[in-house]
Parts: sequence; structure tokens; C-alpha cells
Amino acid sequence: DKGQSVFLSNEQQEWVLVHEFIMASTPPHYDYFPPEKWRKYRLWAFRIVTDPRFELGVFFAVCLNIVSMSMEYYGQDAAWEAFMHGLNIFFATLFLAEAFLKIWGVGWGAYITVRLNQFDFVIVITAFVEVAFTEAFGKFPNLTVIRLMRIGRLGRLITGGKSLSSMLNVLVLSLPALANIGACLMLVFFVYGVLGMSAFGLVERDGEWITDRNNFENFGWAILTLWRCSTGASWNGVMHRLQEAGFLFAAPLYFGSFIMLTSMILVNMVIGIIMDHFSQMSPSSDQPTLHQMIHDFRSAWTAVVAEANAEQEYDGGQKNRWSDVEEEALWEAVEQIGESSWQEVAARVGSKSAFQCHRRWFKVLK
Repeated sequence: DKGQSVFLSNEQQEWVLVHEFIMASTPPHYDYFPPEKWRKYRLWAFRIVTDPRFELGVFFAVCLNIVSMSMEYYGQDAAWEAFMHGLNIFFATLFLAEAFLKIWGVGWGAYITVRLNQFDFVIVITAFVEVAFTEAFGKFPNLTVIRLMRIGRLGRLITGGKSLSSMLNVLVLSLPALANIGACLMLVFFVYGVLGMSAFGLVERDGEWITDRNNFENFGWAILTLWRCSTGASWNGVMHRLQEAGFLFAAPLYFGSFIMLTSMILVNMVIGIIMDHFSQMSPSSDQPTLHQMIHDFRSAWTAVVAEANAEQEYDGGQKNRWSDVEEEALWEAVEQIGESSWQEVAARVGSKSAFQCHRRWFKVLK
């Protein structure tokens, strides 16, 4: 059938289809809203953490932290070790300040519902646990591994970059087909491993091509030898050594067919599978029914999110009223900024959320 893949079973095809729905039908981007409680004391923090330059600065700090972690070396002197320890405390404090700004600016509930923030908060807690143990009991080599978790914050590149996100989605959707190709590859290795052990198991070692780590004397070493040969690492040298041992025609047939199957067919199939999913997820993909269903799902989800956010129109059961000054500020903000960024409009108004400004503009003023 059209749209079916020869590399997938029916169940795997359904799995891919379901995950295409999930990836293409993500809810609207989560927007932070200005805090209602202690607004005048927290609005400055809200404006900082919602500024795109803030996220760019955090990403730059993460990169600097990774560079600093790569500057440690074995046998470093006490002065350099103290300097690196100070850098570790500095970055841990910097990430703590970032978390505090976000929590103060948008509120704990809005902060912790975002998965990236959940991961960042865990990084902050583990960083100070490591610093506390180091200060109390000295340096623990196993605890320093915790710092490597900070590298995971580079995952912001995936969520922030549309092309990187699309590539990750393609890799996820390719997993079932890649698993099938991997199973075929394992079967090829198993068959050729048994054949190699049976045919070449008694060949004497020469110390160069047939060695204690590169031979067919048992199944384990045969598989490892074939794995090395599949990478192209001197497989022809092993073949010539086996020819010298008397396998004049068997060795070329054995290695020629093995390299053909592994390096030239199965590996290229992996590339073909990934490219196939790229073409299926491209905007030119001819699946109108799927795209229409995705569109309807997104519309319904948007309506649900809007109804949930509508609760911000109320404060203790009493609806927030708009004063003439606030409406005039809304008019001026929309005229200057437009209808594309309601976060900036709300920041200009100062006393209303982005949802309230959007609703007031389209329901009343416009």
C-alpha cells in the first residue's frame, strides 16, 4: 500500500503513525504570564526571564561551564585545583540564581511544569550536593561525575532549533525500521561467525593478521574479528593470510560476501530509512488526511489551553476590570508591537497577563 514501508511490520507502521501524530500535534508553546501576587516586586524578574537574551546568556554560561570542566587534568597542582573548585562554585551559584529568577518571576507552579526547568532544577540541586560533600569531606571522584549532567543542558539546542528538533524526530521515527535492520545485521554476524569458526578456526597465528585478539578460534573472537573487518580495518590483510594458509578461494568468497552484505547493503539501508522518514515528514508529504487530523487536534487542544488560561481573568472570584488607562496602554502597545507577541504587549501594559490582553483586544476593543 502507498505510505507503507517494506522495513516495517504492520504493528511498527502503526507505532510510527501514532508518534507522527504526537510529534506534529504538540500543544501551543507554553507562555509564561506575569505574576498576580506581589506583581510590582516580581515584574522586573518576569521581564528578565522572558527576554530571549536571557536564554541566550544561560546557554553561553552552560558552554563556559563545559569548557571549564574540560580544563581539569590528572596530577594538577593544588593552586589549579583550588581555582577549578572556585569555578565550580561560581557556576553552581550562577545556575541557582537563574532558577531563583525564574521561580520569582513566573511562580513555582509555572516554572516546574516545564520539563526543561525540571531538569535544570535537578542540576542545581545536585551541583550544591556535590559542593557540600566536597567542602565537608574532601574531593570524591565519584561525585565529580555528577557535573557531567550539566552537559545535558545543551539539549536546549534541540528544543530551540527547528532543524535539530526535526532531525531528532526523524531518528525516533526510524527506530523500529533500524531495529529490524539491526536484527538482520546480527543474523549475518552470527551466520558468518559460525562459518568462520568452522572453516578458519585451526589457522595458526602469525602475530600480524591472525593474533590472540584477531582470530576464528572460538565464536566470541570470530564475532569480534568480523566486527573489526566490517569497519574496513585491514580485512583484506586477514583474507590474504587465510589464502596463504590454504583457503585460496574460500577466503575471498567469505570476506567478499560479508563486506558486501554489511558495509555496502545493510549500512546503506540505514541511510535509506532515515532519508525515507525525512521525505515523509517534509511539508510536501502527500498525506492530506493526516495533516487535516493534526490540524483539528491542534485546534481542539488550543481551545482547551485557552479555557484553562481563562481562569487568570479572575482573582478571588471577582473579574479583573480594565481601567481607561490600561485600555489606552493596550491600544498603544498593540499599535507599536502588533498582534504577534502578546508577552511584550502585556509587559507594556504592566498589570495584565498576555492572555488578558489578547482577550480584551479581540473581544472588546478590536
